[in-house]
Amino acid sequence: MAQKAGVSVISFGVESKNRSILNYYNKSIDFKLLDEILEEADRVGVFTIGNFIVGAPDDDEETIQESLNYAIHSRFDDVNVKLLDYMIGSELYERLPENIKKGHIHLFSCSENGLTKHSKAELMAFQDKFLTEFQNSRKLKLLMKINKNGPPYYTEKIG
Repeated sequence: MAQKAGVSVISFGVESKNRSILNYYNKSIDFKLLDEILEEADRVGVFTIGNFIVGAPDDDEETIQESLNYAIHSRFDDVNVKLLDYMIGSELYERLPENIKKGHIHLFSCSENGLTKHSKAELMAFQDKFLTEFQNSRKLKLLMKINKNGPPYYTEKIG
């Protein structure tokens, strides 16, 4: 149906493969169903993006690697990996103690802000490793899919 409606890219907010991290985000994902959806999207030529977050309080190299392993073995064509950013108005931000918020409209999760045991630099290194390893594992598959189905984004020149 998505393909018939002209959808060429679907982005999925996975956040993490680790169940305890997903519980922190108050998020439930049926990974078996997600894998079936990704398989169907791949079959019909719809490009897929998995969105992941690093920096939950219990996130560490092991939980991040678990998400990376899932992403690499999934059918995602690409991934986005972001550092957890507690933004005003979000449920996660509202759960922060007032003394941590101190009037900030957003706070990155890092040891410098007292929100996780990892520094911002360490989390950014996890983020970079995740992106690099995933993209290196996908280059050929992505090129083959583009050759078969065309690019995922509208590329016709205007004017």
